[in-house]
Amino acid sequence: MLIRRFKLSRKNYLKYKNGISKFEAVLLIALIVVSLFACYAWLVRQTSTPTRAQPKTITIVDSSGKYVTVSWPLKRIVALSSDSAQVLIALGAKKTIVGLTKYAIGKPWAPKVPEVGSCFKPNIEAIVATKPDAVITYVRHPKPEALEEKLEPLGIKVIRLDFYKIETLLAEVKLLGLLVNRTERAEELVKYWKGIVDMIKGRVKGLKPEERVRVYFEGYHDYHAAGPGTGWDELLRLAGGINIFADSPIPYPKVSLEAVIERNPDVIIKAISSTKFKAYGATDPRPLEELWKKIVTRPGWSEIKAVKNGKVYIICADHLHSSFGLFAELAYIAKLLYPGLFKDLDPISIHRKYLEDILGVKYVGIWIYPSD
Repeated sequence: MLIRRFKLSRKNYLKYKNGISKFEAVLLIALIVVSLFACYAWLVRQTSTPTRAQPKTITIVDSSGKYVTVSWPLKRIVALSSDSAQVLIALGAKKTIVGLTKYAIGKPWAPKVPEVGSCFKPNIEAIVATKPDAVITYVRHPKPEALEEKLEPLGIKVIRLDFYKIETLLAEVKLLGLLVNRTERAEELVKYWKGIVDMIKGRVKGLKPEERVRVYFEGYHDYHAAGPGTGWDELLRLAGGINIFADSPIPYPKVSLEAVIERNPDVIIKAISSTKFKAYGATDPRPLEELWKKIVTRPGWSEIKAVKNGKVYIICADHLHSSFGLFAELAYIAKLLYPGLFKDLDPISIHRKYLEDILGVKYVGIWIYPSD
């Protein structure tokens, strides 16, 4: 029965022997095309679906020397420092910020995202709730046991980038630009800001040792000097100054009143934080004037060169001592130390670019007192 079923009749034999009709030929070709298309679509689904399901990754070395593998590009980032948040904004990646340090919350440039604690005391629960791809924090803060050991088992990577030291900031900008797929913008930023540093370094390079200005740079707390390895020590060196406490064994040594008098600096610069004075938006210099008077009337300081010659200055960190603001701060310091060498340098225009072009806020405030 089976053999007879497939046995061609004489009529069918003659039909296929003499050829098929045009209609049958067209129908056959159509069936073949449809079948091939269906097979192709099936193959595409089988090969492309796994590619979409598996995100790309990239491995980098952060500023702590740690190898970190993250998804690329990063789309959800917790900025545990104001510096990293500002760089993300400068790169055009503001929308990637899903959590922010408490020190940036409420700033005029800051995105409206959840607060996640700070680099000194991160809120792990709040960080996890933002579902970030990665957290960016400083090299030294917080300790790994307070961050990596709690987040990385959950699949959240920690990247340590400082963004507060000029000598490493530009390389860090390039690295973050790569991580958020903004490499061209990163190159633009680096080119402009590097030009400022190169200009200042070029002018002070030829100064003889005896021509260099000796500086006492006091941090936020009274008699806490900016020692070696600090951001302010770096700014002094780049501006051609000599830090009188560069020989300290620790970054922020507490020094005595007598030690400052003995070392007799040519210039004194006192830094104050935003908690003491909101420089951004300020129009009344009287609080700075009062502080300045207290500094120059410290016991025995009337004999210091800086006080005698009217070379005591206050510099406000608010909206200045952070990320690209460091370049404006460098320009201010260079002009304070060597006004003759930098007659044509306009620190305000550099500061304005940082505030208006980078952060998107107006330039208004008082950052240097007295302003020569």
